[in-house]
Order: sequence, then C-alpha cells, then structure tokens
Amino acid sequence: MISDIVVQDLPSWLSCHADLHAACITGATYEAHCLALAAAAGLSGVYVVERLVYDAEALGALIRSELPGALRALAVGLGVEPDLALVRFVADTLGEIATVKVTGLRPAT
Repeated sequence: MISDIVVQDLPSWLSCHADLHAACITGATYEAHCLALAAAAGLSGVYVVERLVYDAEALGALIRSELPGALRALAVGLGVEPDLALVRFVADTLGEIATVKVTGLRPAT
C-alpha cells in the first residue's frame, strides 16, 4: 500500500513557497501521475483504495498548526494579515488536495 498527498489544480501564487513544497502540498503530484508511477515501478492492477479530500477545516488546521512559517510567508506575499492569507489559501485549495491510498500487485519473483 502506498499513501501520498495528491493535488488537482492549485493556483500559481502558491507555487513559490518552499514550506508548502516541502510539505508535499505544492510539491505533490496529480493522482493520475501517482498511479502511473506505481505502475512504472512494476505494480500491476494499480488502483486507489481510499481517497480523503481535505475539507476547509482540515486545510486550515494543516496550515495553522503544521506550517506556521508557510502561513507567514503567504501573508507577506499577499500583503495581508495571516488570518486573511489562511482564508485565501483555504478558498483557493478547497477540493484540490487529498490523501490517497494506492494498492497494486507486485510481480512474482
């Protein structure tokens, strides 16, 4: 089983933040690419077993508690207070970030 954060389309204004990239938010891959990587690694019958799309509460909590430096950087970049940067982050990423669990079969050895 492989578990990873995947994204859909994120706004370009998020791409320049190193903390978000390192936390696998802006550095995450698309779900289809994640599946293709598992297949390219030799797994067959690759599919998503579970998908958890982050809701507004989870996105806010992630940034507030786990990435306060990223929140400050977003606020500076947007020229707003951190609370407003958080509101914008959540609004612009809602439904676009998920955790998936992927499975497949290893080739017989």
